[in-house]
Amino acid sequence: MDIMERINIMKDYDLIDQIIYNDLAAIIDVFKESGILLNEENAGIMITHIASAFIRNKTKEKIESLDREIIKDMQNDPMFDEACRIFCMIKSRIQNHFNEIEREFALVHICTVLNNM
Repeated sequence: MDIMERINIMKDYDLIDQIIYNDLAAIIDVFKESGILLNEENAGIMITHIASAFIRNKTKEKIESLDREIIKDMQNDPMFDEACRIFCMIKSRIQNHFNEIEREFALVHICTVLNNM
């Protein structure tokens, strides 16, 4: 399944609003501009988690932070600098924001995508 199909389904079932929809589409564009085509296999979980993070922003729901060992491993990942670059591009193009915990989760997902290319 094309990753936009997942996003369209979330929108069609009113799981996300238009702003989240636009932000998710912008994220896909950032990856595409970086030479990475996202699809259901390599990014389905990431897109769903980011959509959920944006929903949590609206509801003020909190999640527990990642284990410090996971964060340390992520920071030592050879793709970490590229993941940070992509994350900065994403932040500059979306309306929603990431708190520190959601930022860490997003970076883990981005590293995973990059490592699986």
